[in-house]
Amino acid sequence: MKDEKEFLNHKSDFLVLIVDEGMKLCSDFISFLNDETSGHVKKVFKSEGFSGEYLETVVMNVNIGKIERICFVGIGNQDDLNLNRFGAVAGKVSQIVQSLGLSKVSYVYPDYLSFDAEMVSRELTYFSYYATYTFLDYKTEIKPKEEITIEEVEVLSPENILDDVMSGMDQGEIINEHVTHVRDLVNAPANYKTPVKFVDYIKSNKPKNVKMKVMGVKDLVKKGFGGLLSVARGSSEEPRFVILELNKKTNDNLTFCLVGKGVTFDAGGISLKPSKDMYEMKSDMGGAATVYGTISALAELGTENHVVALLPLTENLPDGNAQKPGDVITCYNGKTVEVLNTDAEGRLILADALAYACDKYKPNYLIDLATLTGAVVSTLGNNAAGVMSNDNEFVAGILISGQLVGEKCWELPLWDEYKVMVKSNLADVANIQKPARHAGTITAGAFLSNFVDEDVSWVHMDIAGTAWYDKDKPFKHSGASGFGVRLLIHYITNVWVN
Repeated sequence: MKDEKEFLNHKSDFLVLIVDEGMKLCSDFISFLNDETSGHVKKVFKSEGFSGEYLETVVMNVNIGKIERICFVGIGNQDDLNLNRFGAVAGKVSQIVQSLGLSKVSYVYPDYLSFDAEMVSRELTYFSYYATYTFLDYKTEIKPKEEITIEEVEVLSPENILDDVMSGMDQGEIINEHVTHVRDLVNAPANYKTPVKFVDYIKSNKPKNVKMKVMGVKDLVKKGFGGLLSVARGSSEEPRFVILELNKKTNDNLTFCLVGKGVTFDAGGISLKPSKDMYEMKSDMGGAATVYGTISALAELGTENHVVALLPLTENLPDGNAQKPGDVITCYNGKTVEVLNTDAEGRLILADALAYACDKYKPNYLIDLATLTGAVVSTLGNNAAGVMSNDNEFVAGILISGQLVGEKCWELPLWDEYKVMVKSNLADVANIQKPARHAGTITAGAFLSNFVDEDVSWVHMDIAGTAWYDKDKPFKHSGASGFGVRLLIHYITNVWVN
C-alpha cells in the first residue's frame, strides 16, 4: 500500500485506477481510497452500478493529497484479460480527459494484474495519445476544444518495475509520433502530397540514421520501371521511387524489405472511378506512408536487422497520354502485363517495386502493404487486413503479431487456381481476372506473385479496409488509422538470426 499512498501525493489533474470486474484484485487500494473519502467511493460505485466491467468508468472529484479527480475504469473479468484491453481502456479514458478540457493523464500501474510491465505501459501511453489525435492543418478558424489533445501521459509504478514502465512509455511515445506522421500524410489533401511533395516531407522528417535515395523519371526509364511509368503517364506530376534504408546487411542480421503502394491520388485513369466519395482516394498512398512510418520508428526504437522501405509514388489520372485498357507494358523483371483495367494500377507499381526488392536486396522477408482492392473491404470490413503469402511460417508470425498489437489480419489462399485466373492470352499476365467480379482480393495477390522470386519469403497485405475509416470508431477517429506500423515493428523486432 505504501506506493499507492505515495501516488496520492503526486500532483495530477486526472488519476486513473484500472480495476478488474468485481474489484477483487485491487480491493485493498479501493478500500484505502474509500477510507480517505469517508466512504464516498463505495457510495458512488453503488449509485452508478459500477462493478469494473470492461470499459465501465466512474469519474469522481476528490480532495485527497494533490489529486483533483480520480477515474475508475473497468478492465473486465481477469480470465478474459489481454493486452489489447489496456489500449482500449487508455483510448476511452483519454477521450474523457479531452472532454473535460484537460491534457494530462496519470495512471496507477496495475501491478495486481499479471502482465508484462513494459508492454502494458507502452499500450497505455500509445493509445492515450492516439485516441485524441486531431488533424487541423488546413483550418484557419479552430475552436479551442478542437485543439485539446493529450500532451502528457504518466504511469506511476513501484520502484521494482520502474525501469520497465519507463521503457514502455518511451516506446509508446515514439511509435505514436511516427504513426501520427502516417496519419497526417494520409489525411492530407492530394495537392499537398504529390510525389515530389511526399518526397520533401520524408526528407524533412526522417531520422538521420535512415539513408534515402530517390529515383526520378530518367532513372526509372533507364532501369525499366514500366509499371510505375505507365500509371504515371496520365498525370502532369512526375513519379518518384523512394528507397529508405536502415542498417547494413551482415551475417548476423536479417534483411526486411517493406514495399508500400504510393498512389497519391487515384481517379482510376481511363477506367474512371465513380465521382461519389472519390475524394477519399487521396488515401491511396496509405501503404507507402505506413512503410515510411515503420522504418522511421524502428530507427529510433532500435533494431539490429537490415530494413529497406521502397515507396513507388505516382498519381493515376486520365488525360490524352494516359495508359489505355488493353495496353501491354513491361515491368522491371521483364514480364509483360496486359492492362485490362487502368483502375487496377496499384498492383502495377507494386510489381516493379517487388521485383526490384528481390533483385537488389535478396531479402529474407518481403512485405508489401497496399490499399489495393475494394473486395477486401466487402470481405473483412474495417476490422482486418487480408493477407496472402508463399511462406506458411512467415504469415503465421504476421498473424500473431497483428493479434498481439490489435491490428488483426486474416489469411486468404494463394492457390494455383487463382494464379491461372490472371493469365493473359496476349501477354504474360493480366492486371485483373476474368470475370472481374470474382475473388478480387486474392487474384490481386496472385498477380503480384509473378514479381516475387520463388526463394523469397513474401507476405502481401491488403489494407484497403483498415488504413482508412469512413466513420468514427470507438477510440479511433474517421480518416487515416495508421494501421500496420505497430504490427510491422512487432514482427521485425521479434525475429532474428538463429
